[in-house]
Amino acid sequence: AGKNGALIKGADILEKISKCDTVVFDKTGTLSTGKLTVCNIFSLNDDWEKEAILSLAASIEEHYFHPIAEAVVNAAKSCNNCRHFHHSEVEFIVAHGVGAFVDNKKVVIGSRHFLEDDENIEFNISNEIIENELKLGRTLLYIGYDGKLLGIISMVDELRNNANQTISKLRDLGIKNV
Repeated sequence: AGKNGALIKGADILEKISKCDTVVFDKTGTLSTGKLTVCNIFSLNDDWEKEAILSLAASIEEHYFHPIAEAVVNAAKSCNNCRHFHHSEVEFIVAHGVGAFVDNKKVVIGSRHFLEDDENIEFNISNEIIENELKLGRTLLYIGYDGKLLGIISMVDELRNNANQTISKLRDLGIKNV
């Protein structure tokens, strides 16, 4: 186990594992590559094109080294109509997202919890989009602008080449629930 990077704290753990029938994975980087790519951008404001929303998010996210931020910045780099937004100093809110000011308007980018609960941004207009994207297994990034939900960036993560094989082996070993 040690040669394969697994740490086992005692023989009793091996005995307990032999009786296990369920394995729970944290998908990102475990069964997947952990390299997200932007697959869709939803504008919730008729005055904002998808490319402008991507540009806004990338301008602020470029200061943050996280797989989600990197996916947004990479998508903007390959976008012909993207531009840079000048912004104030970026504030990092650990485990939630980032914030800055553009044209004296507050921009917040991050999780639904961050925008909805901490920033009091309404999500009613986007619930159908969110539900559909989550059913597809997408990772969602929310962009708030001037106190309103401006857009949603949807991302996918590719499965590792050996993910299906790993799950099959677990099933062969008696794991019923993955």
